[in-house]
Amino acid sequence: MKDVFDYLEEEDLLRNLPEALPQMEDETAAKRIEKMALERLQAETKQQKKWQRRRILIAAVCCLVAVGAFARKPIAAYFQRILHYLPGVGVYINDTDAEIYEVQIDNPVQEKDGVRVELKGFYCENNMLKGDFVFTGEGLPTEKNGKDKIIDELSEKYEVTYYYGEKSRVIWFSGCGWHTSNEGKVLQYTPHCSERLYLKDGCYDYAFSIKGFDKKIHLKVVKAKTTENPKDLGYSVTKNKTSVVANADVDGNAITVEYYLIPSAEVAQAMEDYYQTGIILCPYRFAPLEDYAYIQNAAGERMRGHLESLENGGMYTLKGTEKDFPLTLHHSAYTGTDREKQEVEIPLTEGAELPQVKFHYGTVEFLSAMQEDVIWEDEDSERTEEATKVTVRYKTVPAKGIRKMYAANLRYLKEDDFGVERDLEQTNEFLIQERSVYLPREKREKLTFSLENPSYWVGGSYDVVIEKPRSKK
Repeated sequence: MKDVFDYLEEEDLLRNLPEALPQMEDETAAKRIEKMALERLQAETKQQKKWQRRRILIAAVCCLVAVGAFARKPIAAYFQRILHYLPGVGVYINDTDAEIYEVQIDNPVQEKDGVRVELKGFYCENNMLKGDFVFTGEGLPTEKNGKDKIIDELSEKYEVTYYYGEKSRVIWFSGCGWHTSNEGKVLQYTPHCSERLYLKDGCYDYAFSIKGFDKKIHLKVVKAKTTENPKDLGYSVTKNKTSVVANADVDGNAITVEYYLIPSAEVAQAMEDYYQTGIILCPYRFAPLEDYAYIQNAAGERMRGHLESLENGGMYTLKGTEKDFPLTLHHSAYTGTDREKQEVEIPLTEGAELPQVKFHYGTVEFLSAMQEDVIWEDEDSERTEEATKVTVRYKTVPAKGIRKMYAANLRYLKEDDFGVERDLEQTNEFLIQERSVYLPREKREKLTFSLENPSYWVGGSYDVVIEKPRSKK
């Protein structure tokens, strides 16, 4: 672990490591959870270094999925970084007594000199305030020194200061996104906030000031009115310890439907693994995307409209009135994962028998393994190497039962490769996965991989009936 601590700045350590482990009766469990948290930090740091020195090409399946989580156990929230967020509320769960807090922002939009900045998607994850500063407008600059320099220029030009109590500091951005035109004009700049909140008893005020803008933006954390009971949040359906909750509002001829997820531990783990390892979140039976989640009116007709992704669900904006109620939200089953992993030795000689690997909820069958001499090119540095490309194809056959495994990650165990490519192929019944590894040129008889993070559907779709819209305040 020494190399991890050396790599991180002191401020980053304070952000990522717990100052003290919450009290737990089971001391063994507490130590295991702390160990998991530190291992994850180490894995993230190694991955950052790895991406700096080589390019990994990934062909991903894009699916309409609800991302985020809500958990009752504060220990799970504290160490596994499960998002505590409800659409339209934004909540904080205290690590000790599970109190819930709401984030309120006064005047989240400012405009000056042709630039508009808006605070969007702010919520509290444990004691961390997270959200986006979205800059748009004709007043944004044009790239002059290349894309690598424009972000530094924007970060300096629109520096954000964070105020709490009598103290203040320049905000730390955990990352950013940006869009430019073909001519290099910046169309949108979105730095991501990740700042620590110093919460104590009662309600507290915080503020941001943005360089170039006149007024501070004030933020308040107050005790929320929501509860942990799904029935108090909206209409809900629960299957296999996972709940989908939905509610609706009507304004004239427009209906807004929000839905969000309260996951089981295995579904929450899948959401966590999705960001860490890129597990595949797609249906076992590959239905069209529009069948994955949709709204029906009282006549059974599908309602068309705009869908916006929320942190742990989605928000539909539809044309309709109260006459369309009751509405039904249909959502396909969710994915679960576990930490099960197995090493597998893949023979590369022609005619060799390929292995099958059994997991709890399915069996991975290897279809082919081949190697060929190629020239590997690094698109970032334009470096080339004589290499041997090893390509492995495999599929997953689900076992019988509620939980049906459909995919697993294949990871090459050594770090002597130049690069990795992933690819996917959908059939009527299976997801065919392919992994290519570029290695120093040499004929090999076998390679050892690790199969990890098995993905499985937790059976049963969700049909949430929204009897009537919420009453207007």
